[in-house]
Amino acid sequence: MYQSKDKTPEQKGKHEQHEEAGEDVTIGQVNKNGMEINAVYIPHSVEVAPVEHGGKKGNIHLEADIHATGANTFDSMKVNGFHIYQLTMKYIN
Repeated sequence: MYQSKDKTPEQKGKHEQHEEAGEDVTIGQVNKNGMEINAVYIPHSVEVAPVEHGGKKGNIHLEADIHATGANTFDSMKVNGFHIYQLTMKYIN
């Protein structure tokens, strides 16, 4: 699980570079069950789809980028190379 911490000067610099370039910023990575799962957010300066009804300025956009790895040995019921039933999403405040 990713725990928020104060950013080092190096992390702050990387964040600013990603924000200027309009790129996703990786905030955590897990390799499990033949999948690589990356938690990412899109910085505020990046334009995404219109704010959903009820959304507030200051909300952030979070995503999970999921890819099969070479260790993925499942061979039936694959979706983009991995079993979707293996995926569990947990939301924390």
